[in-house]
Amino acid sequence: AKDTSALLVRGEKVAFFSDEDSNYLPSGYVKLTKNNEDFKGLVYITNKKNHPKVDDLPKDIKALKLIKKSIVLGVGCRKNYSSEKMLNYVKKGLDEYNIDISAVRLITTVEVKSNEEAILNLSNTYGWPIKTWALDEIRRVQDKFIGSDFVEKTLGIRAVCEPTVDLCGAKIIVDKIACDGMTLCIGEGE
Repeated sequence: AKDTSALLVRGEKVAFFSDEDSNYLPSGYVKLTKNNEDFKGLVYITNKKNHPKVDDLPKDIKALKLIKKSIVLGVGCRKNYSSEKMLNYVKKGLDEYNIDISAVRLITTVEVKSNEEAILNLSNTYGWPIKTWALDEIRRVQDKFIGSDFVEKTLGIRAVCEPTVDLCGAKIIVDKIACDGMTLCIGEGE
């Protein structure tokens, strides 16, 4: 931030882009394009771990990455699920889909899992709050998603991770991933 501020004060060109709104350009910045290699700094807003627009830039460009906390993780799991496995699967899922772990703003699940050790450990490890939903709330939206007979027999609902992301108002960007006794869905939104 200090380097970017100094560049702007000196009147140097600083490029800008945002994954969310490609037309937005703050005052004093130039739009990042493939042809404007003469900028000295870059400010970009993303929730990606690595960004192709930045990876190919010359190493002397001062880049400031602002991470938008827009990711919602829907999580379901069997009773007494391994905390270590959950941490590993969530990290692996975020890495696989190139999502910066700092972009996660919320974990969401069904209310009956509010005291599940693995989910609480995930929340405590990263400081992510947990939003839970009642069974009746999930039943209202569960038909939009492919459910499970096992989950229905156990909880009385057909799915957890995707409906809870949907109830948070997030757009699902990664459908349900089944991971050895747990499910993970990744959504994006305010």
